[in-house]
Amino acid sequence: MADVPSYVVMGQVFITNGTGVITEAGRQATDGATVLHVTTEGTFTFYMANGTACVIANVGDGAAITGSPKTLAAGANAVTITGTGTITLTLTIGTTANNNSVNTYSLASGGACGASVPISSNSCLLDANSFTKVGQSFNFAAGLICMHLNWTGALYNPALAGGASIQITIWGSLTTIAAMTWTKTAYFLVFYGSGGNITTNGCSISDTIQIGSAIPTSGSRTMVDNTTCGGIYLAYGLLTVAAGVTINTGAVTITTDAQGKTLTLGAGVIINCTSWTWGTNGTLTTNTATINVSGTGAFAGGGITTYYIVNLKGTAHTITGNNTFAQLNFNPTGAQTITYTDGSTQTYGAMTRAGTGVITEQGSGVAGYNLVKTGSGLVVLSKMSVSRATVTPANKHYYRNQSVDGGNNTGITFNEPPPTIVPKLFRAG
Repeated sequence: MADVPSYVVMGQVFITNGTGVITEAGRQATDGATVLHVTTEGTFTFYMANGTACVIANVGDGAAITGSPKTLAAGANAVTITGTGTITLTLTIGTTANNNSVNTYSLASGGACGASVPISSNSCLLDANSFTKVGQSFNFAAGLICMHLNWTGALYNPALAGGASIQITIWGSLTTIAAMTWTKTAYFLVFYGSGGNITTNGCSISDTIQIGSAIPTSGSRTMVDNTTCGGIYLAYGLLTVAAGVTINTGAVTITTDAQGKTLTLGAGVIINCTSWTWGTNGTLTTNTATINVSGTGAFAGGGITTYYIVNLKGTAHTITGNNTFAQLNFNPTGAQTITYTDGSTQTYGAMTRAGTGVITEQGSGVAGYNLVKTGSGLVVLSKMSVSRATVTPANKHYYRNQSVDGGNNTGITFNEPPPTIVPKLFRAG
């Protein structure tokens, strides 16, 4: 089915001539009184969009409105005018238009309201004729389902607003603009169907971006620019983050649903999140992506073997699953506690730390955990407090400078590493 766009129109009146003629027929969006010239008496239709109040009245110079002064209702208003001359249209532009009203939408940019509320085969478009003054919002009074949701060209710094537990469902692409705000109470922004992009242009999204669902309905999207959102929830389908993009988000969750899930991170991607939870039936490609976990968020790695750089930056983190990292780094601003699930194995090419606080490594119980260093080079860390770790190979880890052996450790040397020996060069003769 072809995409039939629904254009958001608010704070405006659209006048169509019937048997009569008004010179200024068309879109009226000026706050206050406007003089209209009636050149032919007859019938007219005044379409008043959501977020508007309007009264039309006689001036007394020949044109007479039946029922003057006439207060318009939202939607189509039939008006009869006898005689010719002028009338006044007094428009009071409001601040809110609700997404679930037909009088918020038009089939044309700035056209007459009364179009259908969008469904999955209709795009919802907000452009230069959608808003009429600063401080207006497109308000989600109910859930919205649409093909594309696109704010390109919208004026007057509008807002996407709405209450709790209201879901936006998009079957195509999302495009927001820098000159808008997303003030809606956080819930889910769900993407279904294949193809399409998520382009924010710097607008921060309070909702959690969800790809697919366990219904099951699959989704496939690409995040093409830097994105700030409430969370990322991959339930079924494919999420791609383009190279060089930075994502600032809450929890990142790849679900345990039976459906397949793929997360592909382009080269140089940075994900700043409050927790990372990898469920089941998922495929991860990290390339050279960096994952930064803040606060006290858990890192449930799901046994993935392709993590590139993971930085744990909060005061306390729990690591679960048998995971493999190119680098596993501890970067708190103060003290930090890292708890490994008993029996788990973390394999890494490098491990570093930052900050001046003590970093405590411990198990979740008494069974202990395994740390496996791969590749060349040593792990040399200061101010570490470690217990119940089995580290291999045994000659790779040196915990020095105020480090504490908490007991039940194997393979860690609590001392300075041996000096590097540089072989002498000999010349024959």
